[in-house]
Amino acid sequence: YVVDFLDFNIGLETKLTPHGHWPSFNVADSCICVAAFFLILSTFRAEEKGEDEGGGKSK
Repeated sequence: YVVDFLDFNIGLETKLTPHGHWPSFNVADSCICVAAFFLILSTFRAEEKGEDEGGGKSK
């Protein structure tokens, strides 16, 4: 028995929402997707800074 679903009835019919109903999402699955997005985003940001990080000392 699962109780952590988000269910949205937006009342607007589009190609993504036939009959005006947005699909249900499990909160845990949504958190995993958001975390994966931020993990991927952080790898791109780390590559941009990668050459500047060297301990701060240069000889």
